[in-house]
Amino acid sequence: MSRSLKGEVGEELFAVIFIIALIFVFIMSVLGVYSNYLKLQETISSSRIASEIAEGIFFGNAGVMSEAACLDLNKTYGNLTGVRIDILYRRENGLKNCSAGAVGAGSGQSVGSMPLLVVGGGNYYPGKVKVYVGTGQHD
Repeated sequence: MSRSLKGEVGEELFAVIFIIALIFVFIMSVLGVYSNYLKLQETISSSRIASEIAEGIFFGNAGVMSEAACLDLNKTYGNLTGVRIDILYRRENGLKNCSAGAVGAGSGQSVGSMPLLVVGGGNYYPGKVKVYVGTGQHD
């Protein structure tokens, strides 16, 4: 009789340990999925912010920006943290760049862009506004 009781207790102990292990694996899986969900939400949010800033520059200038305003970009947008704005345009003697801000090292980036004409000396030069927003993901 003591042998059969010992066997039943061993089986029940194994079943309890097995169920606890399954619960632990389930909890860890849920936490992993939730962590990835939060990272995705942060990436979506920073992508929206990048697009919003790029569209704000484009529509705020009616699609045309003077070279002087481009060079003063850092005065206007330099106080944003985790955001870098580049305006690239092609002039006769090559590619020009106006930039403001910086994205922190080690963070991911979301990018938003819009076309833009830069006016200088009565001429229009094709360009593009690129906005980089740090997502803060440190993997």
